[in-house]
Amino acid sequence: MSLNRMQSGMINHLIRENEEYENEEGIEAERQQAKNQLEDYVNKLRTSVDDPTMSKKMDAGDKAKLYTQIVDVIAWLNGGSELASLETYAQKKQELADVAEPMIGQS
Repeated sequence: MSLNRMQSGMINHLIRENEEYENEEGIEAERQQAKNQLEDYVNKLRTSVDDPTMSKKMDAGDKAKLYTQIVDVIAWLNGGSELASLETYAQKKQELADVAEPMIGQS
């Protein structure tokens, strides 16, 4: 095998490795963004539920149900969600929104 062919093969290998690394970085960035969006959404909901004006407008049962959901998501985030997928973060956010939106929308 000639030196040029070896160098060419090595260069191609390094290029493929770099492309794979960049792809993994992109996936990780998207996953981290989804986690941040979930954390922001949870914090906004908790602030809304704790707001005295909003709290007065909400049914006590609805408020308790929503607060339980919020606490559950916070516990999940704090208890080992680091390895969760992008889809899992999006699903958690959607599940919380499905509970919260009707309650907050009617307040």
